[in-house]
Amino acid sequence: MTDERSSSRASAESNPQVAATSVEASPARTRPRPPLRGFAKWGVHLLWLLPVVGAGLFLLNGLVLARGNRPHYALTMAPALVEATPWQSRTIKVLTWDLGQCGARPPGLQFASKSAVRDRLIAISEVINREQPDLVVLLDGLTEFTLCDINQPRSIAEATGMHCWAYGENFQVGLPFLRVTGGHAILSRRPLQVLGNFDLPRAEPFWSVDPARRSLWCQVDIDGRLVRLGAIRLSEESAEVRLAQARWLVEATQGEPSLLAGNFQAEPGEPAFEPLVAAKLWSAPRSEPATFPAREPRRRLDQVLAPAGWELLREEVLETNLVRHRPVVCEFRLPDPPDKP
Repeated sequence: MTDERSSSRASAESNPQVAATSVEASPARTRPRPPLRGFAKWGVHLLWLLPVVGAGLFLLNGLVLARGNRPHYALTMAPALVEATPWQSRTIKVLTWDLGQCGARPPGLQFASKSAVRDRLIAISEVINREQPDLVVLLDGLTEFTLCDINQPRSIAEATGMHCWAYGENFQVGLPFLRVTGGHAILSRRPLQVLGNFDLPRAEPFWSVDPARRSLWCQVDIDGRLVRLGAIRLSEESAEVRLAQARWLVEATQGEPSLLAGNFQAEPGEPAFEPLVAAKLWSAPRSEPATFPAREPRRRLDQVLAPAGWELLREEVLETNLVRHRPVVCEFRLPDPPDKP
C-alpha cells in the first residue's frame, strides 16, 4: 500500500518548479509585534503634552501670578523718623543706584553664586551707610531668582537701617517654580505713601526681561509738603522710545513738585532730556562726572533731578565698581516755606 503524502513529496522533489510554486503560494509567516506597554504609551503622549503644559505655566506666571502694576510696601525693623521731626538744616540727601541685578545674571548662561551676590549686597549696603541718605532709589534689583534666591531691595533696606521700602515689579519671567522677578525700589527713613507702578510708553511685552517697563512712584512728607519721588529707568532700545517716555514723565508729574532719580540711558543734550528741560520743573541735568561703565566711566547716564527751587548743596558720583553703574548722591536745601497768614 502506497502513502499518498510520500508520493506527493517524491513528486515535488522530482519537479523543482512545482515545489517553488508551492512555497511562493504559501503566506509568509510574520512575527507578531508585542503590544506597547502602559508607560511607553504615556511617554508618547508626554512628547506633545509637555510643551503645552510648559507654555500654560509660563503664561500663568507672567499674566496671573505677576504683581504687574501693583506696588509692594514693607517695613523693616528700623524706627521711623516721625513726621513732626524737622529735616536737619532743611536739607535732604538722595542716593540713586542702578544695581543691574547685583550681577546675579552675568551675560550668557552663567549665574552668580548665592554667596557672591550676598557679599556684593553687603558691600553695596556699606557704601550707602557711609552716605546716610534720607531716600534711596534702587534700579533693576531682583526680589526673586530661583537659582540665587535673595530679595535684594529688602536685604539692602534692612542693612542700611531704612524704615520702609517700596517695590515696583518690571518683569516676572519663567515658571511658578523657576523664575526671575525684578524691578525698582525706593527706600526711606520716613514713611512713604505708594502712588503706583505705572507702565512706560512702548515698553517690551511681559515675556521680556526688561528693566524699563514701568516706573515706581512714591510720596514723602517733607516738612508738611508732599513731594513725589519717581524711580526712573528709560529704555535702552532707541532714542525715539526714550523721548516718548520722557514726555510721559512730564505729563505724569502734572506740575507737582517731584524728584526724578535713576538711569535715563542718555546724556544731557540728547533728545531724552529735551522735554524735561523744556518743562522747567526740575534742576538741570549734570554732564559730569560720568557714571557708566563703573570701571572706566565715560558717560553720564544717572541723574537726580530735584524740583525747581531746591538748592543743590552737594553732588558726588561715588567711586565704586561693585556693579556696572556708579551711584549718584545729591544733597539739597529746601526752599523756605511760604509765610502762613
